[in-house]
Amino acid sequence: MTERNAGALAALCARLEGLPLAIELAAAWAQTLTPAQMMAELKEGFPLLVSRNCDATARHRSLHAAIEWSCRLLDPSLRAFFARLAVFRGGWETAAAQIVCREPDALSRIAALRDRSLVVADPCGERMRYRMLEPVRDYARELLTESERIELARRHAAYYLSLAEEAEKHLRAAAQKFWAERLRADHANLQAALEESETREEGLHMAAALSYYWQLRGDLREGSEWLDRALSNNPEAPPDLRARALFGAAALAYLHGDEARGEALCAESLRLCDLLSDPQAFLEAIRPLTSPNLLLPHSSLHKREPRLLEALGRGEPDRRVQALRLGCEGRRAQWCGEYAEAAALYERSLTIYRELGDRQGIATLLHLRGSMAEYQGDDAATRRYWEESLETFRELDDQIGIGDTVGALGYAAYRRGDFCTALRAEGLEALAELRARQQQDAEAVGLYAEADDLREATGAPMPLCERPCYRRELASLRARLGPERFAAVWEGAHRMAREKFPS
Repeated sequence: MTERNAGALAALCARLEGLPLAIELAAAWAQTLTPAQMMAELKEGFPLLVSRNCDATARHRSLHAAIEWSCRLLDPSLRAFFARLAVFRGGWETAAAQIVCREPDALSRIAALRDRSLVVADPCGERMRYRMLEPVRDYARELLTESERIELARRHAAYYLSLAEEAEKHLRAAAQKFWAERLRADHANLQAALEESETREEGLHMAAALSYYWQLRGDLREGSEWLDRALSNNPEAPPDLRARALFGAAALAYLHGDEARGEALCAESLRLCDLLSDPQAFLEAIRPLTSPNLLLPHSSLHKREPRLLEALGRGEPDRRVQALRLGCEGRRAQWCGEYAEAAALYERSLTIYRELGDRQGIATLLHLRGSMAEYQGDDAATRRYWEESLETFRELDDQIGIGDTVGALGYAAYRRGDFCTALRAEGLEALAELRARQQQDAEAVGLYAEADDLREATGAPMPLCERPCYRRELASLRARLGPERFAAVWEGAHRMAREKFPS
């Protein structure tokens, strides 16, 4: 094992699910293939997991034979159920197996397969999830005919569409945390369902329903790609559905910092909304654009609120739309220095979010209250609001909210001279700025380069409003280090970062 092959070795062991027999069979090729080549051969279906030891028993000469030996002991109906379970990616719950596999007695059959080590049970909070090890799942899929695979994939996609639509109803309410965790556990199944249905309207429904989940997770690139594909594949979908998906894509673009794209998508959504005569249909269409995270200072929407307010002002708004509008108006008042008015608007918005049980909305408004307290020079109130906001974002595992609030706390610590806290709290770009202030120029350049690669790998471009300051900072560092030294440090950091953040 070396630094060069350690990552590929870890990936190979993970692909083999840590199965001792599988690892032993793969290891026999160590003098012939590198770990990276073994991974490639597995993807190509090469019989890598076959022993060349003629003295081994038949069922130990290949992983396939070992699994086949276990499956031959199953009765035909249990073997058929075992094969159907291969449709799930990353695991499943009992209810999913009952519906997708059309097996009312799924629980007892899963227990029978678990007793034979063909299924693994994993506690997930207060619920039990089940999964197959990947080599076992590969074998189970081989037992299905092509027509069975197609039918199972359709039923699987329909089940996870219904799950996504049900979750969407709760992700902005009191059960927000439970449903976010539920979708997170089924993330791989959701991806599989999107792959199967993206060319049909069901895929567009599913992508639109998941737009808020992607915002919550911070999966901005993934969400944008799925929405783009589904929209491209369904140009003739009903206007209300396309408008809803476009608003979802617009929200992700704004959170990405891509203002121009957000504006264009929002404008197209509003054009389609002009075709809707039903006010309720409009409220359903605009739902993805009502994410409280769009109020965070990091969002590039800070200069685009008139467009959002135009959209939110149509029809008779529901409570969530009212809360977002109040938050927008509070931010505008805060920028104008009208702090008393801003505080009143924020409190009204916060009250609605508390009534709705929307934890993300509560956390966002607490963050905004903290930013206003900071403008007013009240350090104690600033920290109190931001620490409560951070705790709530962490409960939800809201990566965007966590990042913004940790960054805000770090900047506040830096301004009051608490550099130890600032170093613990800040992100790469803020750390780079801090190092530059401390005259540690080479380290600052390295951190900026690493942040540049991370933004590229995650599809999160720098917001336009931050770019002038960023360019000035880099120009200052280049002048102090000299062009050659700057370029050498920048390229060296890029090479190291690309190993950390492969695209």
